Amino acid sequence: MEPDPLALAVRENATWCDIVCRSHRFRPDADGRVWWSDRRTPSLYPDAITLDPTVTELDVLRRIHDASGASVKDSFAMLDLAPDYRVLFDATWFARPPGPVAAGAGDAFERISDKFTFGAWRHAWGGPADVLLPGLLRTAGVTILGARTPDERYDRGGILHHTTIGGTQVVGLSNAFGRVTAVALAAAAQAPDAWIVGYDDADVVAELGAHGFSACGPLRVWFRDSLSSTRAARRARPRRCATRPRCRRGRRSRASRRGRT
Repeated sequence: MEPDPLALAVRENATWCDIVCRSHRFRPDADGRVWWSDRRTPSLYPDAITLDPTVTELDVLRRIHDASGASVKDSFAMLDLAPDYRVLFDATWFARPPGPVAAGAGDAFERISDKFTFGAWRHAWGGPADVLLPGLLRTAGVTILGARTPDERYDRGGILHHTTIGGTQVVGLSNAFGRVTAVALAAAAQAPDAWIVGYDDADVVAELGAHGFSACGPLRVWFRDSLSSTRAARRARPRRCATRPRCRRGRRSRASRRGRT
């Protein structure tokens, strides 16, 4: 039976987040419905990830440290955590079934294998330097790819996480920067026998559609601001009548959410 691409994408992403958290000596947990950490996770990584679309808000919040700075990856965009949480960003899951790519698709990319080049790669990626640790270079199933400009600077890259889910080979693409289409095709060239999964902005996923990738579904990341600011916002907010629709919270720019996983 053909695997469910959305289920592959969600499960792989939770596994990758688990690897990053454990590299920081955290001990997350999962029960088939939710992945979570009861300690605050590293920057850009959620405190909980829903693994089942029927999960409720209480199912998630009772498992984490539900306080300022908490974040939840709502893998199916089904939760309503307002007003204590705000929408940090919306995105779209994508997947590509096993199959060949055009010749030379990944030729410009090299594998990052030592801490010195990894430092240059992290600088080009642009995320916090203390999130992705050098120990990932020695982690089974993890491949870090980068492509250089003529002056030896990395301008494209991403992390591939190869795993098996229900007997299906899956490679998750995360922490991509530069031309995401080029990075995604390099991932497919690296693992032609595996599903390639990940998420990005809807317009980026639409561009990937020309190369065998398909949109699988929406996801949403929620973030809890300081309790004091939340309460102040409540006091300042005009009183609503029962029939007045709620306003949507503003989204952050693509640049501010690139690199979150």
